[in-house]
Amino acid sequence: MESQTLLNKCACSASGSKKRTWETSHTSVKSKKIKGGHQTDCDLHSKDISLESVSGNSFSAISKSKCQVGITPKDHLTSHFLEKNAVEATAVNLTYEGHSSQGISSRGTNFRIMLMNIADDSKKANLTKIIGDLGGDVTADGSLSTHVVTGKVRKTLNFCSALCSGAWILSPNWLKESFRNGKFLDEMPFILRDEDYELKYRSELKGAVLRAKAYPQALLKGYDVCLAAHVHPPVGTLSAIVKSAGGNVIRGLNQVKDESKTIFVACEEDMDEALSAVKKGIWAFSSDWFMNCIMKQELDLGAPQFAECL
Repeated sequence: MESQTLLNKCACSASGSKKRTWETSHTSVKSKKIKGGHQTDCDLHSKDISLESVSGNSFSAISKSKCQVGITPKDHLTSHFLEKNAVEATAVNLTYEGHSSQGISSRGTNFRIMLMNIADDSKKANLTKIIGDLGGDVTADGSLSTHVVTGKVRKTLNFCSALCSGAWILSPNWLKESFRNGKFLDEMPFILRDEDYELKYRSELKGAVLRAKAYPQALLKGYDVCLAAHVHPPVGTLSAIVKSAGGNVIRGLNQVKDESKTIFVACEEDMDEALSAVKKGIWAFSSDWFMNCIMKQELDLGAPQFAECL
């Protein structure tokens, strides 16, 4: 009975933990605390489904008027990101040939755009042509994309890989306005706003996008991630996400080299192994915790560990 009572506490919240962004000092690994939540729904293993497609007809009636887009830092995170851009002009995904905030036409070679939730083949073909005419390429690989055009956040492998890799997550309006202006526009004003995301994670997607862009493929850098046999989404899917976030995947606790830099991701069926990991000083969390960290681009090591809830 006691075991069952403790098991029911696994839905515990980490609302009291402190938030660490990428600017935080790293004086102690064990002291890192970032707010993280728990969620049970996940479609990582499913095919991307069209939720909000962009009609090709919507481009035909666009006028030739110019759209002036400005970028004004509204918070510390945005200011940090823009300042970092100015210093590191050759950063991954940020250097576009001929691209500048003054509106110079950007027909560069670094626009690899992934279209999500576009189920209609004719619409997808039309958007692909538009992207090509603007000087970009369409990719189906999230880890290689520099931009994701979608109307909704989806927890798919491609989306997570793109986010971790520092891709822009943009609304379809970015492509519409770019077509109208005959060039790819500045992305900042078009970062996707998703109410469901904001309700679930209590933050805007913009923050996650800018954190990932400032430090692409760095969320799990320096960490070994050990995936238990029964995790869901499947080991193969989580392994790909770990790598896109800069982490190293290991199979089995016998491969652990540094307990303080190892994260064990488990589920209820892996209880004994999770308890063993905690006794050795290894971080042990659920796959829900892991996905929350990926979607928010914040490593929440201050959340209650998996075995602590059992």
